[in-house]
Amino acid sequence: MSRSYEVMFIVRPDAVEEDVDKLIAGFATTVTNGGGTVKSTEKMGRRKLAYLVRKFNDGNYVLMTIEANGAVVAELERRLRVSEPVIKFITVRMDEEEKRLAKVKALRASHRKLDPGLSAEYRPYHAHDELQPLVPGEVYECDVEIWPTSLVIPAGYRIALTVRGRDWEVHYPGSPRLGSFKNEMTGCGPFLHDDPVDRPLELTGSSQTLWSGPGRESFLLLPVIPADGSP
Repeated sequence: MSRSYEVMFIVRPDAVEEDVDKLIAGFATTVTNGGGTVKSTEKMGRRKLAYLVRKFNDGNYVLMTIEANGAVVAELERRLRVSEPVIKFITVRMDEEEKRLAKVKALRASHRKLDPGLSAEYRPYHAHDELQPLVPGEVYECDVEIWPTSLVIPAGYRIALTVRGRDWEVHYPGSPRLGSFKNEMTGCGPFLHDDPVDRPLELTGSSQTLWSGPGRESFLLLPVIPADGSP
């Protein structure tokens, strides 16, 4: 039985465009020779990798959408696996992926229920014993814990909380790096959240609204440590 698949593969960054085109043509031939169909091919360009892969920091992303049976997909994956220029690939069956995305979207913030016996004013404790799916257009109260760190704020300084739909990015020459992480420190640590495989746009591209005002107060609760160390 033929099904729809998305096949994303990453070609090493030092490959010239002509070689990338040859790879794409070869993989397309594998699909068509097996009786499958290549519905679309998109060269997504050179992008940073979420982590080092075979000592490479980035690569050329290619996305193929195909319709084929399991045997053809298995042969295509074999070809991808043994092709030296391909440093990483992933195959996703689209009907299963659509079910997964629908399930994940329905579960977003569905574990917001608190355990009143274990929660404290300064720390919410989520019960995780009941799913409460969100209904589009409705407003919900949701407690989020920001885990404590060793951050020390000098006296007289102000603290601001910024809620964004993307990573904070501040680039400057000589930005520090942490250990073996390849990413420069841009203001929110070495971690990125823009990998097209792990964070597809159809899952992370939705919008949420934060409410404030009478009856819908949004607030940030901060601990206060007395100067004398008393509780």
